Amino acid sequence: MTAIDSERPPAEASSLAAWFAEGVRAELTALEKDGGSQSYEVLAGKLIEKRGQTQAIFQFIIADGTRIPEEASGKLKTASDEFMVTVIGQQADRIDLFVETTAALPPGIHRAMLIIDDTALLRKLAQVLDETAQNPSLVNPLAVTTFHPTNSKLGFATLHPTSALINFDGQPRRIAEQACGSPLTYIWGPPGTGKTYTIAHLVTALIEAGERVLVCSHTHAAVDQALCEAVKTVEGKAGPLAAHPFFLNGKVLRIGITPDKKIPATVRLDTVVEAKGRKLADAILELTRKAKPLVDQRSQWLAVIAEWERLAGLSHRLHEIQIALAQQEAKRKQTEAAIAGGKRVLQQRRSELERAQRAWFWRATKTAKALQGFQDAEKELQSAEKAFGSLQHEIAAGQRLVTELEVAIKGQQAVCSKCPRGKSPSKSFHSLLWSLIRLNKKSARCKKNFRDSNKRSLLKLGRFSAR
Repeated sequence: MTAIDSERPPAEASSLAAWFAEGVRAELTALEKDGGSQSYEVLAGKLIEKRGQTQAIFQFIIADGTRIPEEASGKLKTASDEFMVTVIGQQADRIDLFVETTAALPPGIHRAMLIIDDTALLRKLAQVLDETAQNPSLVNPLAVTTFHPTNSKLGFATLHPTSALINFDGQPRRIAEQACGSPLTYIWGPPGTGKTYTIAHLVTALIEAGERVLVCSHTHAAVDQALCEAVKTVEGKAGPLAAHPFFLNGKVLRIGITPDKKIPATVRLDTVVEAKGRKLADAILELTRKAKPLVDQRSQWLAVIAEWERLAGLSHRLHEIQIALAQQEAKRKQTEAAIAGGKRVLQQRRSELERAQRAWFWRATKTAKALQGFQDAEKELQSAEKAFGSLQHEIAAGQRLVTELEVAIKGQQAVCSKCPRGKSPSKSFHSLLWSLIRLNKKSARCKKNFRDSNKRSLLKLGRFSAR
């Protein structure tokens, strides 16, 4: 990395992030002057694992054996095709690439050029560091301690003699006890001195203490080695987590994509998510199966309730018509009385008119006045007779409707008599409805968990994270 103007990392979190960001940008500037990308010839590519129709893991031989950083991204160019790729891991001259394409994947690639963007990871790192410098709360205090280890306090925590740690002793146990009791611990040693063994047991000790543990490294291979050491089931050399409930219950997860065949399927995130998805799908199917007879019963009870509601509606309508008929009958009697009275008044007015026509004095005046009274009485009688005719018609129509309703009610009563008896339909239906609501809520929760688990799996697999 290009040198920058500082001899010692800052001791304050935001300054530390800005210090690293400055160094990363200096490195980016140097790389961009050289073109920002590197090309490598890769040979004998073979398909290791297919992931859907457009994604797969290929293993190549890199011609010059150059070490390429994991998670570096770029393009893979052949004579006829071009693919987007991400480096998963590398062992000596063997390199594993995650390949994405919009076309059909070939079974093998004889020769290709791997073009890696050397600046992509550094640009992402610089962006994260700049954001961290602006928001120091994102920085864990341990980050500063890492670069100022003298500020860290040394401590020890005695490990409990659990079955997973019963044979874990000697220097590795003392190292694990220091790591569990100290905020920061460096474990150093040449190959074969037991670092991976110690890490596997340290992870187990932290799990036994109720901690959640994240194991990360700058290479996928290192994470895979620690995981294999922790969960291996080789007879006589079983890992400390091999029989642990966390491992057996799917709580130990390898996040990201790994071509290492030694990693058991039970810890691969995609496999665990798929298994949980199957369980959730089975649960959804079981809830649907349980709900079906309830849905059928609901339909039956709805039909029963509809019949009783129809009967209630007919009875209510009959009651209304009968009240209206009673009111019309009262009006009819009043109108009959009004007609009888009108006839008497009309006869009286006729007599008055005849007397006026025979009068000797003021005959014309008396006749005109009597005629007007006779005509008014005649109009009132005609109006009452017309109203009486209308009432007669309405009463006849109402009586016909009553007859029709009585027939309909009798038929509906026969239908309802065949419906289930016992508890009222309404109470039975509400009890059934609550059962369905509870099942539907359980089904909705299962479906949501199923969608969320798939979403988390896709997000984590999409980052190819070894963390």
